[in-house]
Order: sequence, then structure tokens, then C-alpha cells
Amino acid sequence: MAVSVKEVHRAIAGRIDALTGYKEVRMLPQYFGRTQNTLAHLGFAVDISNSNATDERQRRAVGALIDSNVRVKIAYRIRPHDIVTDYGNALDKEQEVIAALMNPNYGKGIELRLVSIARNSPDSQEYLISEILFSCIHTISIT
Repeated sequence: MAVSVKEVHRAIAGRIDALTGYKEVRMLPQYFGRTQNTLAHLGFAVDISNSNATDERQRRAVGALIDSNVRVKIAYRIRPHDIVTDYGNALDKEQEVIAALMNPNYGKGIELRLVSIARNSPDSQEYLISEILFSCIHTISIT
């Protein structure tokens, strides 16, 4: 079954958007978190930065099997007087997103694999930004 990069993007964003409190930001994902005014509590962005052919199979009748790098960015607001508590809460929210994306997986057409998680914060310490990297195996149509 062929699944386009756009369909992968919408499937992942839809799963996160279905979680309570999360809202997809309306900007290019590469700009998420670059300045304070691009952030919102539980705002998220899904970035599919590149896709590479896999060596597993390339069948003309089905399509090209590719591995797309999917980066999910989430902002969690840190309150100045509750930094330690909110840091822990941000980690819990990160885990909530991972669980929503991984369990259950997407079934036929999309296979997500967790690759890494990075966390950073602007100098103001106002937000913790989690960047969760997934490998997404899917087949794109080549006909």
C-alpha cells in the first residue's frame, strides 16, 4: 500500500492533535522554537526533513520503499517557581506523545521507529522543547 509523505505527516500530526491540550502550530516546522513568539504551551510541529530509499525492496507495481526522518517538536511552558515540577511534567508529556505515536502503530503502510530524543530550552527557561526523531518506513507510489 502506497503512503505519500504528506499522508505520513498528516497521520502523525493527527495522532498528536487528538491528545488533550496539544495544538499544531501554523508555521513551517523548521521555524518552530527559533523565537519566543513561535512557541505555545503544548504547541507542536511535525517535520519530515528527508526521505531515503531503502535497500529492502523496490517493486514497480507497489512503489518505492523509503525511510523518512520525522522530527516531532513539542513545547512545554515552564513556570518560574515550578521549574523542577514542570520539567518532570514536560518529560511526561513527551512520553505521552511517543506512546500515542508508537502504540498501536499505524498498521499497513506506515511503520514508525523511535530513533532519539533531544531536549533544549531557550535562555529564558520559559519552555522545554522536546525533539523526538522517528524513522518512518513507508512506500510511495512511483507510477
